[in-house]
Formats: sequence, C-alpha cells, structure tokens
Amino acid sequence: MEVQMSDIYSEGDIYSKDDDVTIYMTPTTPLTYDNNKWVYHQMPDVTQFKADMKRQQSLHADHGVLTHLKFEFPENVKPNIDIMQLLRAEGFQVGNLELYMIEAADLRQLTGPSLEIEPVTIKNMADYMHVYEPL
Repeated sequence: MEVQMSDIYSEGDIYSKDDDVTIYMTPTTPLTYDNNKWVYHQMPDVTQFKADMKRQQSLHADHGVLTHLKFEFPENVKPNIDIMQLLRAEGFQVGNLELYMIEAADLRQLTGPSLEIEPVTIKNMADYMHVYEPL
C-alpha cells in the first residue's frame, strides 16, 4: 500500500479547492496553523506566490485569523531558488515533512533501543546535517 501526504486527514474546513490549490479556512480554530493553510497541487511561480500571500493575509483577516500565513508545496517538488529566496526574505519558517509507513504488526515486532528525540543545537548540528539535506 502506498501512502501519500494527500492521504493524511486535515481537520480544517475546505474553503475552496481547484487544480492548483486547496484552501483551508477554519475560523473556529484561528491559531491552529494546519486548519488555516493553502496546500498547492502545482508549484506557483514567484508572482503567483506573492499574490497568494496577499490574498491569504486578506482572507485570514476577514475570518479572524490574524496570526500567520501557511503554505504547503506539492509533495516531492523542491521550491526553486527564487521561491526559496522570497520565503527567507519574508521570514517564513521553511522545512521538510517526510512520511513513513509501517504496518502495525511489523511495528510490534521491532526490538531495540528506544528512540531518543533531541533538539538540534550547535553541538549536534553536524550530525543533523549529515542526515538532512536542506531545501
């Protein structure tokens, strides 16, 4: 079974959806980023993204969501250098979200040490960069 990010349930209300983008607007949960976001199905160019930033800000203001902008780009598509420069110039937090799947029966069979989750710091940055390729 192949699972994709689009298979993951999003609790937000769909405000609109077309071939390019799905817009989630959930005024009852204005501080929940994942309920108030734009999910692109096609990668926008810089001009379109700038227009979408303004439109999202306006829609959020109209619906009482004043605290953030959130965009998700199509899975398995890296934003081009122009989009990345714009995101950084505008102060966006940029990251990757990876999806892994394991069957419950296989998960129960796993043995070994427990996972330890640590924040990335200056001291362990080299280890992090060894396994993570930045956008």
